[in-house]
Amino acid sequence: MRIDLGCGRNKHSHCIGIDKHPYADVDLVHDLNDGVPFPSNHVQFVMASHLLQYVNDLTYIMREIYRVSQDRALVCLVVPYAHVSSHLTHPHYLHLFNEHSARHWSPYSNSMLDEEDFIHPLSENWSLLLSNGEITSEESMDLRLLRMEYFYFPEYQCLYDEVELRRLRQSQMNVAYQLMLHLLVIKSPIQERELREWSHRELEEPQSVTEQRQAVKKHAVEAERPFEVDIDLRKVQNKKDQITWQEELRVDEQSTKQKVGHQAEQTGKSATAPGSSLENAHSTKRQAASNRRVTVRSGRKQSRTKRNTRTRVNKSRRK
Repeated sequence: MRIDLGCGRNKHSHCIGIDKHPYADVDLVHDLNDGVPFPSNHVQFVMASHLLQYVNDLTYIMREIYRVSQDRALVCLVVPYAHVSSHLTHPHYLHLFNEHSARHWSPYSNSMLDEEDFIHPLSENWSLLLSNGEITSEESMDLRLLRMEYFYFPEYQCLYDEVELRRLRQSQMNVAYQLMLHLLVIKSPIQERELREWSHRELEEPQSVTEQRQAVKKHAVEAERPFEVDIDLRKVQNKKDQITWQEELRVDEQSTKQKVGHQAEQTGKSATAPGSSLENAHSTKRQAASNRRVTVRSGRKQSRTKRNTRTRVNKSRRK
């Protein structure tokens, strides 16, 4: 049996949908706060996408999931990440989740994850169920974490490596918004090798998560595309620029020649017209000066002639 807890309007494929609201895809209308309505050891796959933040008692629901599941059943959980400011103020979120949530669902002392993902100053082991090395009867569930995946806000997608993202989400708010966990139900002894084999398998996920993953890939392609397009178009653009540059050079040369010719014509005109006028002016001045000189000379001759005539008349009178 495969069940989708809190399926809503988007029931997971080949699952029995359970929800307290009678949506079209719901097969069983049931309030999961009252438990999972199936007998023990009966379910092979459990999907719970964006359900657990709304339940009243998280530990009780996790024990119910463990109870109804068979040994080696797979559990997929999609939950909101705790370090988001809008999640902290959400009026209907009763629980939030981060790197340490799965440590409360298994007494197993090791993890498939990097120690940097769950480092905790108060515990050296993976499990936070361990209390003085003993497990109480209420802590008898064993849901082993196989994989934990983070979903980041767009401004952090495709820009940082995993180490940088880890440091960011552990030290800052609003870096990752969602968490997906794959858990393996353990009800009989299991070897480390089998756990690792499970962790490397292709595990089921909700369609909404697949769409988010595709959107992230599309965003990554679009983020890289401008650089690739620039590289592809650079040769063509260089050719266009070269042709344009050559054409502009020809136009510049032609315009320069035209300007030089026009300037030469203007210079020639200015050299002929102003020069002739200057020469005419000089010649006029010279002519006027010569006329003045002639007038002066003639005046002087007339005055000398008059003086000579007076002198002669005076001499004749004296005689």
